[in-house]
Amino acid sequence: MNLDHRGKPVLRVVWGRSGAWEVREVGFESPLSYFYSAQEAKAYAENIAGTSPGLIVEVYNEDGRLQSTVCAAG
Repeated sequence: MNLDHRGKPVLRVVWGRSGAWEVREVGFESPLSYFYSAQEAKAYAENIAGTSPGLIVEVYNEDGRLQSTVCAAG
């Protein structure tokens, strides 16, 4: 996993160029997965975070503004 400036791995939930919600790992070009709803994408990212201590999940709205951040325990 790539790390952010704080040294923690980051997943981002974003509205993608594909016209779907995407879960992306920071530093990688291709999304991990695509979803019809932001809620589904967020749940998927948080599920990964549940198995990856220290992982950060950033959720952005359709305008690209940061909406929420979750840091997995660990």
